Amino acid sequence: MSDQSVPFENRWTSGEEARHWMLRLEREGVKNVRAMYADHELNAPDKRLLIEDVPIGFARDWLAWHQQSKRSRRRNRHRVIVVLLIVVIIALAIIAWRIG
Repeated sequence: MSDQSVPFENRWTSGEEARHWMLRLEREGVKNVRAMYADHELNAPDKRLLIEDVPIGFARDWLAWHQQSKRSRRRNRHRVIVVLLIVVIIALAIIAWRIG
């Protein structure tokens, strides 16, 4: 993780504590943390911590970062598909032109 403790903007803490919190959330997994967050919002919105020592705000920021990363990967995948389709169309056009 180089010098930066977590790969997303957070106002809760920095350094080793942020890294520890992030690793704790990563171990739980996005689906589980999302479910715990939803349960927290419904049943215990006044509770400050989501998992052990991880503040709810940090978990919310972590979930938002994962969602943004997922969207970014999807966008990049779509771009690659479009470029490949364009290359195939151009190649077919050149082949058709040379044959015809």
